[in-house]
Amino acid sequence: MMKKFYTILFLFLIISCSKDDSSSDGNNSFLLNTTKIKGINFISEKVIDERSIQVNTDINSKNEFIFVGKTDVANIFILQIGKVNPSNGALSFGNVNNINYDYGNPPSVQLNNWGRAIEVHKSNSSSNYYYRGGNITSENPLFFEFDDDNHRFDGGSGPPSVSANDGNPYFDILTVHENHTKIYYKACKFILDDGKETYNWRDSYKTPLLGRKPRVSINNNHLTVMVFEGLNDGKVYIVKGDFQINGVVNWGKPEVFGTGNEPDVHLSDNGDIVSVFQQNKSIKTRTGLLSNSIFQWSPIESTSFIGTNPSISANFETVILTYNGSTGVNWFHVGKFKY
Repeated sequence: MMKKFYTILFLFLIISCSKDDSSSDGNNSFLLNTTKIKGINFISEKVIDERSIQVNTDINSKNEFIFVGKTDVANIFILQIGKVNPSNGALSFGNVNNINYDYGNPPSVQLNNWGRAIEVHKSNSSSNYYYRGGNITSENPLFFEFDDDNHRFDGGSGPPSVSANDGNPYFDILTVHENHTKIYYKACKFILDDGKETYNWRDSYKTPLLGRKPRVSINNNHLTVMVFEGLNDGKVYIVKGDFQINGVVNWGKPEVFGTGNEPDVHLSDNGDIVSVFQQNKSIKTRTGLLSNSIFQWSPIESTSFIGTNPSISANFETVILTYNGSTGVNWFHVGKFKY
């Protein structure tokens, strides 16, 4: 009788686990992951743009990527969409409805697994922040379209950073920014109801943290990490946050993960961390694991890349890194994880 009971219980647990339909970046082993990434092996490189002076990029689980940059001509923005071949790192480009879709201070962009994107930037002439939604309207051929208008959502002194998770038809958006060395965050819920798109923005909250140039990444388990420059100490910091359903983030204690500036970060669903920063224009990467609120790091890796304004993103198999090179062109590198 007891043997029959345990057999039924075992089958019940298997069925319960199989019903988990949460979206992810392709790796559903969040509770099981104990393997720390040892680094990145870059397999391809390409000059993607020769006009932008500051760039930002993101990749989703379908290996579709989005690229935005600010040019030095009237601060006009550049938009590109494409797809990465994960086996050899080759890039194929799609089409967009408006390559020069806006202008202002350096933009930040996020593309989720459902082809939805959100871009944020600071005004060219004020402290206002604006957001703009968009989506991939065709995958074959690949075509991306931003909304016609942008909308104000906040304000501050430094450029904002944005991240979003992969819920469908609802997903969470998280932005961070600096206002005179004080770091703030603001969350938003995107809702798609009968074809109508709504952005429900929450209040803006000041964190207890001080720093510059914060960037953020949120995963589908509502964990988030933020990186930023320290104040006059030449170090880059990372901090973990727990994202609540009401848009409030409970931030932990920041810790140093490198010496340099201009950090960026990606956090996967299973806790993998991929980060980048530059040290005297030498691009450095560092990978690690966030497990039980503890950061476990692999050694810092020095690349042969020279430049500024690095941006990094990843999915379960592919890493993309962009930066502004020493000759003024923007480089796009594709990499694979080393275990």
